Amino acid sequence: MSISTEISSHFWNQPQKADEEAVRESTFIDDIIQKAHIEKKILNNLSGVSAFHDRQFDMVISFDAPISYTYPHHEDVIGNLVRIADKRIIISVASNLGWIPYLFNPAQKAQYVLDKESSDPYVRWTLDKAVQQLASFVPDLTQVRKVFDIHMMDDIDDISEYHIEGKIQWPVTYAFMPDELREILERFGAKNVRLSGPGALSRSIPNDVLVNIMQNDKLKQEFLDFCYLYDSQPFCAGMGKDNLVACADVNG
Repeated sequence: MSISTEISSHFWNQPQKADEEAVRESTFIDDIIQKAHIEKKILNNLSGVSAFHDRQFDMVISFDAPISYTYPHHEDVIGNLVRIADKRIIISVASNLGWIPYLFNPAQKAQYVLDKESSDPYVRWTLDKAVQQLASFVPDLTQVRKVFDIHMMDDIDDISEYHIEGKIQWPVTYAFMPDELREILERFGAKNVRLSGPGALSRSIPNDVLVNIMQNDKLKQEFLDFCYLYDSQPFCAGMGKDNLVACADVNG
């Protein structure tokens, strides 16, 4: 069982989601890039975190944006993560600026399909259905501005109705702005906050080029290393593919 399968099996209320999440790591190029960024971020911050007392967390890690699902308690959650960290904290949250382009492109995932012949249901839906929507698609600018303003795809009242009716829905998801996340971390005592936007570079690269890179093992690793460098630049933080990543120091 892969790490992704094991984790998602505990948190998704749909049994098939565990295997689907694991498959995504080898099916969609943006997931590969974002996973590589998080892994490198963690590995680059492991040095010097083992020389502390027992019953303290040398480094606290929260990735794949679970903090964004804790709205309206997201700030308190971040504060508690900083509180239990003794050396460093690395968190990944949903990015408000990163989300906005989705509202202009219903087939945004098509750019990242690694194997166009894949029988994966999500790949097939993306290529056979979503792409067909582009010719007649017109963005809803009112919705775009609303998402930008409230930092959520859906109103909290609309999501609550799903709960009351017992329907399965995506959880309440709060998307952060870069300066907002920095301010919250610093308010709770985190220092030297470094922000990054995994997937920022890949957004500008055509699918054919991305596939060529991924099919060359040597070039793939060089590309992922450069993506990490590029996506870690401060001005790229808000334009990550999905998430905004923050790494900070904490004085124990």
